[in-house]
Amino acid sequence: GGCTVSVCGGWFVLPDLQRRRGREGTFSSALILYAVTTEDLLASATEAVRWHMGVNVAPSWSNVALHRDCIPQYYIGHSQRVDSMRGFIKNKNLSLSLIGSSYDGVSVNDVIFSGQTAVTEFSLLLES
Repeated sequence: GGCTVSVCGGWFVLPDLQRRRGREGTFSSALILYAVTTEDLLASATEAVRWHMGVNVAPSWSNVALHRDCIPQYYIGHSQRVDSMRGFIKNKNLSLSLIGSSYDGVSVNDVIFSGQTAVTEFSLLLES
């Protein structure tokens, strides 16, 4: 059987590996990431599988692929703008919901959750 390990989007750092090499493991909006090697990524993925799944053997085969700029990232201040829009909609009593990956998360589960939340809020509105 195979296993796919996806790691961390655009802010990927390897603090444990960095410490082993004498580098600080830091996270900030101004972070400049060092060049992550495929060996670093394989070590991180192998450790994640060991930790979460209890698999304590080295992979017999691996294929490490680094996909840059493939996970959408919101701009700084996005959440505040969305909150402001939702406040405006509520204050004006508009029949409008902001749902989808443009607002509360880019993954499928985020979109499903925002849809469920909107339906729940609409149901409560109908009951009142």
